Amino acid sequence: MDWLEAFHQAAQNMNTVNSMRNRSLAEQEAQTRQQFEEFQRALDSEDPIAMNNYGIWLCDHGGNRDLGMQYFTKAAMKGQANALASFIWFSLKAEDYEDALILYSACRERLMPTDADQLANIDSNYALCLLASGGDSQKAAELWIHHRDRTDHAECHVFPVVLAHQSGDTEKRDALAAKVPRAMWVEMKELMLEEQMSSKGWFKKWCRTSYQMILELGH
Repeated sequence: MDWLEAFHQAAQNMNTVNSMRNRSLAEQEAQTRQQFEEFQRALDSEDPIAMNNYGIWLCDHGGNRDLGMQYFTKAAMKGQANALASFIWFSLKAEDYEDALILYSACRERLMPTDADQLANIDSNYALCLLASGGDSQKAAELWIHHRDRTDHAECHVFPVVLAHQSGDTEKRDALAAKVPRAMWVEMKELMLEEQMSSKGWFKKWCRTSYQMILELGH
């Protein structure tokens, strides 16, 4: 192959790559439009599940967190468990701890029936906001331990260990750590590394402490 033929071949390859990239972008845009239209249709029915899904989309992709939080609130007030979990999680990430505590108090007892893992997720997010706002660490620990004994929610198994570690009670920390399955250490190690990179403020420090403790314990 001479240089001219090689040049034409390279140009053809580049055109193919650009065409694939443009098609991929167009497909993504079309998928986003379709998803948005589906959300809009679902919202017309005041479906709390649709409200939660749309809220997540607004916070993650739609660039309108405030509106997303309003949809979480509406859905949570209708008893939608995922929406309450979403509201508390995004509040934690944004350092709006008091908002999370208020909505939790208003909605936790009115939730529609849901599975134990979802309740563990809600209460774990709440416990984090409680600690972040300077609240009762004993109450946070009790929530995690309650769900630790009933579910496989990894946070509820590992975070009581973190609290004991922070308090300097190594004997209690090691006793609690011995009850945590190895797979959960792996899961939480990855999660805490990821979250300390993407979070800020109190939660960033919590994730860093948790990650360093997991390493210190040899996991």
